[in-house]
Amino acid sequence: MLIHIIVVTFNRKELLSNILNFLLFQSYSDVQILVVDNCCTDNSKEYIQENNMLDKVKWYSLTENMGGAGGFFEGIKHALEQGAEYIWMMDDDGHPDEHCLEKLYETLLEKSLDAISPLQININDHNQLAFPIWLNKKQIRGHVDQITKDIFIEQEANLFNGLLMHRSVVEKVGLPRKEFFIRGDEVEYTKRFLKNNIKFGTLTCAKFYHPSDDAERVSCLFGRMIIRDAHSDFKNYYMFRNRAVAFIEDGNSLLLPLDFIRYSYYFIFHKKLNLSGLKLWCIATYDGIRRRLGRHPRY
Repeated sequence: MLIHIIVVTFNRKELLSNILNFLLFQSYSDVQILVVDNCCTDNSKEYIQENNMLDKVKWYSLTENMGGAGGFFEGIKHALEQGAEYIWMMDDDGHPDEHCLEKLYETLLEKSLDAISPLQININDHNQLAFPIWLNKKQIRGHVDQITKDIFIEQEANLFNGLLMHRSVVEKVGLPRKEFFIRGDEVEYTKRFLKNNIKFGTLTCAKFYHPSDDAERVSCLFGRMIIRDAHSDFKNYYMFRNRAVAFIEDGNSLLLPLDFIRYSYYFIFHKKLNLSGLKLWCIATYDGIRRRLGRHPRY
């Protein structure tokens, strides 16, 4: 069965070249690779051509940078229009293990799943998880040995880093929300999976290596409070804005004042009067409340 692989990229030609090398040498080789070029300005296409890989992939150029959310929206839509039955999706800053796709596809068929994700491992330390994962109602982070090496965790996944899904999933839940641009789009998509009873999960013996988000989880109040900070105004704007949208859509708008208190403490006390950071939270959250989505002209 031909599997369509979608790789969304923007101005990271060396990382793109690296992931393509891993994709071209998967143990499951019946694949069609689609690179979604999010309007790159670093000559990514020429770089891939110079490395003799352009003839092995399909290049799909967008006319504007639509962020990761828009890139996956357009990439999945294009693949389905080309008749894709199965789609394997990822961005450009990680890479799968050599046998990752083979294990995912075999388990998806064996368990009659709609979608399946590999376990994301810290690309800089293979003994650590890249992202927290829920297991037996407990959030696991840190060392990978906390998770049995060959189990399937039902209804749990970090979606856009190696998710394999059947086209019927999109027919049931729709495409990713391109107006999110970046940040939170995968969380919202997971909620739609759960709401529509999609059969999915994480296969822990299938590995996908990706940068960890540990640096974004800042411990405050002697470990009693964890604050998400991407340490970038660009990333934080979309994270704060889309977080506000999620609170409202989940019926948790009353949590927004609590979030204001938490981030006020963080920026004023923990970050020592970082008023620009608190101002950004206010602007982004207000935009989320007012549904001012899409790409912000400043960020």
